[in-house]
Amino acid sequence: MISTEGLDEEEMIKKTNEAVERFKDALAKAEEDSEQYLSDDEKAFNRFLQSIEFPIKKKMYDPEGSERKTARPMRMNKYGLPALTGKLLNLVFGCVYRMPDEAEISKRSYLAPLRNLDENDQLINYLHMIEKMSVYNYRYRFMQYRLLFPIAETILGPFEINSEGTSFWLARILAIKELYGLTDDESEAMLRKITIRI
Repeated sequence: MISTEGLDEEEMIKKTNEAVERFKDALAKAEEDSEQYLSDDEKAFNRFLQSIEFPIKKKMYDPEGSERKTARPMRMNKYGLPALTGKLLNLVFGCVYRMPDEAEISKRSYLAPLRNLDENDQLINYLHMIEKMSVYNYRYRFMQYRLLFPIAETILGPFEINSEGTSFWLARILAIKELYGLTDDESEAMLRKITIRI
């Protein structure tokens, strides 16, 4: 049996995951007796693992064995959309011009969720959806998004009237307003949660 004496819970889980991975590797070998690749201790440990009746929380490790932080699940509203928190809105508008590069992501705390983006499909898909809606608005719906200028300018301004940057922001505000079915008052309340500026 592999000794677990003196190990804390995280170390035990890590050792468990390592043994399971070795066991899987052994099974993958196209040999008559795949267990020949495991030591007696590992065989006993694998039998113990198979006898456990409760799930073991799997942790992610990078190739060096350090634990990777996994992204937290997103808070959702009653319609199955991510809740419009200040943190999410800052992230959405932090990407209003383009997806930031790694250097910018590491510098700006409001972009922190992008550091683990590959582990959060829901956030990736949400950002892509907002981006597509925003681009469509920017290209084809000038008359609709320009109506948001007085509200946005009062809260987030000053905005330039005929600026491409202003248009990007207004197109994105319109995308969120329509996706969530926000009234003008609700849109104002949403805009007040944004702490970054154009």
